[in-house]
Amino acid sequence: MAKYILKRILSLIPILFLVSVLVFLMIHMTGTDPAVAMLGGAKTSPEILANINEKYHFKEPLVTQYGYWISDVLKGDFGTSYRMSEQVTALIAQKLPITAQLILISVALGVLLSIPIGILSAVKKNTIVDHLFSLLSVVSMSAPVFLTGLLLMLIFSNRFSLFPSFGIGKSTTENFRYLFLPALALGINMVAMNARTIRSSMINVLESNYIQTAVAKGMSKKSILLKHAMKNAIVPFITINGVQIASLIGGTSIIESTFSVGGMGSLVVTAVLNSDFPVVQGATLVIITLILSINLLVDVLCALVDKRIQLR
Repeated sequence: MAKYILKRILSLIPILFLVSVLVFLMIHMTGTDPAVAMLGGAKTSPEILANINEKYHFKEPLVTQYGYWISDVLKGDFGTSYRMSEQVTALIAQKLPITAQLILISVALGVLLSIPIGILSAVKKNTIVDHLFSLLSVVSMSAPVFLTGLLLMLIFSNRFSLFPSFGIGKSTTENFRYLFLPALALGINMVAMNARTIRSSMINVLESNYIQTAVAKGMSKKSILLKHAMKNAIVPFITINGVQIASLIGGTSIIESTFSVGGMGSLVVTAVLNSDFPVVQGATLVIITLILSINLLVDVLCALVDKRIQLR
């Protein structure tokens, strides 16, 4: 197992290198002069622009600029925000926990809802229960996450006043009330894919020969489902969850904007609109690193569940 994990970690090194190069090149792909962007587009003297270019090495070859930038990144220094005059590291440390809480709650809700729905759909295959869950899955997959969020806001905030509509709390405990609705909106979006994955996997497993043998031996339905079927159907479920969590990490900006949650998504959107390149670069690199880490964790979990994966 240790050999498999080490191999997977080593395989990430060239990917992270390529990602760092692409993230660094983002400011040059825009065609915007970083010195001008640092000044907010305000007109200034050529001498000031020359001083900024010299101080931050903006006129040196790209390879040299990348060397300066990546050496600072490896030390944990992502630079200083052009607009907020704060260290990008400090901004990320402030915003990342909010997004992490949002994702954790949404994943918990998505998993807790999807597992029983998927199992019940598989057991009740082609019945009215299965068709009803299939219809609900199609609707939830088709609805944009911001629309789901707005509907939840209208029902649980405006109509019943159970949860706040906007903002964030002052503590981790208080954050739960503020993040529940946006997390539920993301979780509902996850449920459809998760439930369909569990249903398909469970049906395939339940129709396999060894399950039919277990039934013939008189094993209880509960024992068959939990001890045999669920164990063999869990690998596709873990894999699809990993993909969805990675998607959530990279796409929380919509729901954060809908509920005015000041997380990483909002930070990146604001930075892009303001041409705040150090923030865009730093936040993007952190987000992609988190996505790759999630993929690594998913591979490890799948290998723990199915030992055959370690041999590949």
